[in-house]
Amino acid sequence: MSGGEALGDVPGLAASLTIMCVLAVILNSIVIVVFATKAQSFTSVHLFIMNLCISDIFLAGIALPVRLNNGSHEGESFKGGDPVCKMIMFIPLLSISSSISTMVAIAVDRFREINKRHKLLSKQAMYVIMVSWIWSVIVSSPQLYEYSVYSNYEEEYNVTSCGSHDIVENFETVYAVIVIVLSYVVPLIFITISYVKIMIFVWKAGKNVAGKESQVLKKRMKIVRLLITITVVFALLWSPYFVLFGMEEVLGLDDTLHTASGTHVTKNVLVVLSTMSNPVIYFVFDAKFRKDLLQLLTRKPCGQLHVNQVQPSTDVINELRNKLNTASTTVESFETD
Repeated sequence: MSGGEALGDVPGLAASLTIMCVLAVILNSIVIVVFATKAQSFTSVHLFIMNLCISDIFLAGIALPVRLNNGSHEGESFKGGDPVCKMIMFIPLLSISSSISTMVAIAVDRFREINKRHKLLSKQAMYVIMVSWIWSVIVSSPQLYEYSVYSNYEEEYNVTSCGSHDIVENFETVYAVIVIVLSYVVPLIFITISYVKIMIFVWKAGKNVAGKESQVLKKRMKIVRLLITITVVFALLWSPYFVLFGMEEVLGLDDTLHTASGTHVTKNVLVVLSTMSNPVIYFVFDAKFRKDLLQLLTRKPCGQLHVNQVQPSTDVINELRNKLNTASTTVESFETD
């Protein structure tokens, strides 16, 4: 790859990705500001979504720009020392792990509140977020060991690059498998199970309620559908990423010498698209978010647009559950007779 293969060699790619990074930071910052203006009506879901935005800002505002800057220079030498090298390799996986851990927390929180009548308080949600970041640091920290700056001699070139160097044999392969399983496969299994159970419960309960209670269920399902959409988009964007991540780890292509390789470019594009996706989904699918954003931009009140409009009281949930249980008991009695 001597001769200067870099992102800058692909016309317009580095500039396009940079613009997308700036846009991603702006969009996620807007989401945080909109939710922050509704602090008095904070719920656990608000906090979890804001944490997703913070993870995306870390990616789009710190790690990706440094990577793009190094990858777009003519020539092959890595610009920066060991700290920069380790940071640009560590932060992406840290943010990704935090995001998917947060999505697991959201799914489990919705399941507990809707199916089990256990509401997570904001303070408890903060503890869950702290644990998710600690877990993400643990999963990502081996990259601090794996990556370093080293000199690579190719023909007459003396190239400084950032990549895996002088590490334990087969470390990359074992680590790639662990990361894919713990940071992608297992979390998606938990998320899928939680949402399937929610939909089954709401479907059964909906057959036994009418009027106001039916409207409550429909509003709750709107939130669930929004969260499912976020999860599906995340899974679709990150499944190729983790496949490419595994390929790069095994084949040794996760080096800054390969910034214009097909796998490296595809990974960067997917990462940038992922950081932009959540704010777009909120705007398209959540009418309340659009109203809150309009209120923020125009400074004109749009009424009480808090999330507790779509959060039914404990009494309503209890009544729905009692009706569902009564219906189940009636069916069992009939079958016994």
